[in-house]
Amino acid sequence: MRLVLALVLLPSLGAGQGFPVYEATILTQTPGVGYHAIGDGGVAAGSSFDRAITWDPVRGRRDLPLPPGRTNANGYGINASGQVTGYASADRVGRHPFVYDPATDTSRLVGEFQARAEAADISDAGHITGIQDIPELGFSLGFRIDPDGTQHLLDRLYLDQGGVAPVAVNASGWAAGSFGGWTRPSGALVWREDGSVFEIPPMPGTLFMLSADINDLGWVVGRGSSDGWAYNAHTGEMRELPHPALPQFGGGPEAINDRFEVVGRTRDETRGYGYYYRDGVGAAYMEDLLLPSQRPHVSDLILWDINDHGQIVGEGKWDGQYTSFVFNPVPEPGLLAALALGLAALARRRRKG
Repeated sequence: MRLVLALVLLPSLGAGQGFPVYEATILTQTPGVGYHAIGDGGVAAGSSFDRAITWDPVRGRRDLPLPPGRTNANGYGINASGQVTGYASADRVGRHPFVYDPATDTSRLVGEFQARAEAADISDAGHITGIQDIPELGFSLGFRIDPDGTQHLLDRLYLDQGGVAPVAVNASGWAAGSFGGWTRPSGALVWREDGSVFEIPPMPGTLFMLSADINDLGWVVGRGSSDGWAYNAHTGEMRELPHPALPQFGGGPEAINDRFEVVGRTRDETRGYGYYYRDGVGAAYMEDLLLPSQRPHVSDLILWDINDHGQIVGEGKWDGQYTSFVFNPVPEPGLLAALALGLAALARRRRKG
């Protein structure tokens, strides 16, 4: 089992030279059950109807314990330590952010809220971000809870724009999200660690901007009315993310890791495709990066998240049936040979000992 886990975390085929090759692993084919986040430990998090769940290659699916007094929970985010966040409720009433901690195998409610609130993400340092209803204002605003429990309201400056919704937070406490509503153009925002906020400049010709994720280096990814983009919150550099091919209709990035690999979704006139981008290499359809034996079976992919080892969680169809997947980079043949030699040498040393 240790050998399997070691292989999962090896660099992918052609790393630094081209596109990786991926192997798809089926997690579930039950509609209503899905995984939308994956931590650096290779654990995926998601929801099964009204229960937060995880999946890992050793134990498979696991229903997470509920916080005291709650009967339902949905999992949205997971960090490198395996902590899961989302929301919990009692008989589907009164949503409240929670955190599951694998160190104690318990879940607890976090934050103080007067109305409905949901956590969207948890950083590797333990910051939590999400949205909360403010009934007296008629809007939802963002929040961030720091590792020491300090709670911040984000951000009253955009009340006249329909409220705000942070969707991701990095290990420095910087959060990314958007403002706007159904009747207003949307814009992309970044909140610094000190709680100050700034708007990401819109790309030329773009009618709206929506943030999807932020990595620990400060790169934010999202989509505009036509193209995906990446923006460095520290330097102000803006990049347009290319399409694998044209024409494209809708979709965009969903996640970025610290190696500047971006995943998401795109589509043409007839179907959807998983989107993959590697800095310095380019963009590709995920379906084209799979092992040749798997490509005929997989279609209509959406890629939700990617960790710093290149593992991806997503959903789509396998032979026309709904399926939730984890995609693992296939190790380079040279790395497999080196690993085999290393294991053989270790075995010899143990025998001599």
